[in-house]
Formats: sequence, structure tokens, C-alpha cells
Amino acid sequence: MRKVKLILTVIIVSLLLLLLGSCGEEDAKNMTSQEKATDSEEVEEMVMPEDLGTTKDLNSFATIDIYGNQVDNEVFSDYEYTIIDVWGTYCTPCINAMPDMKKVYDEYKDKGVNVMGIVIDVQNADRSPQMEGIKKARTIVEKQGADFTHILIPKNLLYSFMMDIQFIPTQFIVDSEGNIISNYYEGGKSYEQWCKILDEKLDNKKQAVKLEN
Repeated sequence: MRKVKLILTVIIVSLLLLLLGSCGEEDAKNMTSQEKATDSEEVEEMVMPEDLGTTKDLNSFATIDIYGNQVDNEVFSDYEYTIIDVWGTYCTPCINAMPDMKKVYDEYKDKGVNVMGIVIDVQNADRSPQMEGIKKARTIVEKQGADFTHILIPKNLLYSFMMDIQFIPTQFIVDSEGNIISNYYEGGKSYEQWCKILDEKLDNKKQAVKLEN
């Protein structure tokens, strides 16, 4: 597990970019020809949407994913729960955890549970998208088959719950309104562990609905 101290705005992003750069040479040695081809592809410049101001948890935000698609807090509204997976492109444990997160996504997406990644090291100091980092994130996601949404960090999330994240990977659960409803699971959880957690939550939800009726 890689320890990452997340501090205020310019410092946090600058340090993360330095860490990314220090790992780049070693990662390049291990890239397959397919990954090198992906890495060499041109990536269209992307722009972050206007910040929405202060927020509690993930209740109100606007950002983009690593493919430039607009994403906001409405992404949670169609699900009872969403697992948030905070990761970095230089973090081997984060990358190794993705197949399990994909299995969770496939198993539970039709049961009211979504998965969303937050990638921490693909932005410049001013929070604009850093295109080389974006390309690397895409390569990792595609290789690992982690085809759920992975977003960049807007300013208001940087100043809210992200200030409490001390390690990556860190995973946690939000409800349909973006409220954080679990502990921060530093180091992440396995597929089996997530099944146990989610089955219990979904069962409790069903029981609560029955009691209300």
C-alpha cells in the first residue's frame, strides 16, 4: 500500500505529479506493445467544467471523466449505493485491485450498486487535465478491464472529503445523494469482502422498506 499525504491545492497536485514522473521510467520498461501504441495516441485536450463551490461529501460537484465526458453528482441517483475507489496511476496496489472492482461492478450494477474511480494524479497544479497522465490512466483502465467511470478531482472535492484521504487505494460507499455512509477502507477491499458488505447493506435496505410498508 502506497502512503500519499494529500495536502492543500497546489502542493498536493504538484507532489502527485512528481511521484508519477518518478515511476514513469520503470513502468515504461514493462509496457506491452499494445500499451505503447495506446500511449502514443493523440489525446484531445480537455477542459474542466466550472466549479460548483463548497460541498459536503460528494453532494454537489461537476467534473469530467478520463475520456472527457461530463460527470456530476447525478451519477449517483440511479443507484442505492456507489463504491468510490480512489487511485493513482503510479500505485501498483491500486491497479492490481481493479479486476476485483470490475467483478463487483459486473455482479452488483443490476442490484443497485455502482462503482466509480477517482484518479488523483492526472491533473496539473491548476487542476486542468494533464494529458500524458490521462493517456496513462486510460491505458491502465483498458488493460485491467475496469470499464466503470473514472473521474478527475474538481476543486470543491479537493477541499472536502479528499482532505481526509491518507492512503491509496482508499475505497468507501456513498448513497444515492452522494453522502458518505461508510468508513474509509484504506488499502481497499477484495471482491469477497465487498460481496459481504454489499449483501448486508442491500438486505438491510429491503428489510427497512418492508417495515415502512
